[in-house]
Amino acid sequence: MSVRSLAILGGLLAACGDTGGKAAEAMDAADPSDAGDAADAGDAGGDTFHAGMSRLGTAGKLSVVLDAVDPAPPQRDVNTWNVHVRDTADAGVSGCDVAVSLYMPAHMHGSSVVPKVAEIPNDAGGYTVSDLYFFMPGLWEVTFDLTCAEVTDRVVYSFWIAR
Repeated sequence: MSVRSLAILGGLLAACGDTGGKAAEAMDAADPSDAGDAADAGDAGGDTFHAGMSRLGTAGKLSVVLDAVDPAPPQRDVNTWNVHVRDTADAGVSGCDVAVSLYMPAHMHGSSVVPKVAEIPNDAGGYTVSDLYFFMPGLWEVTFDLTCAEVTDRVVYSFWIAR
């Protein structure tokens, strides 16, 4: 981790309890679009969004494909995503229990709104995730906990939400 990244992390942690201008300054400093070079932005973490991106779960059994994200890329405020859950043969998996949670690792808190998940009728493995509420700028993790019959897996994406 670079010295700049450590400074950003320290600023973010301090900003959580600050209701004044220092919090906004720390958030601005943490925005990877303001990073001086690609190495600094990479040190900050996060995925580079593109429609159709796919991530294999930690157990290697299921994946989540981001088909449609509104707004795209993910932004501050309420977002809605259409995703597909796929098995190792790349087939859509319907009838899953899909729980989605949001978390800011630098601030050690989640969102005040619990995302809602609904299966898309007549679309094998398709689910709509609504009420993804990124209420402040910074790095957010979006975790999909999946239970599909006897198969369980966890998929985590992380995105920088701009101010």
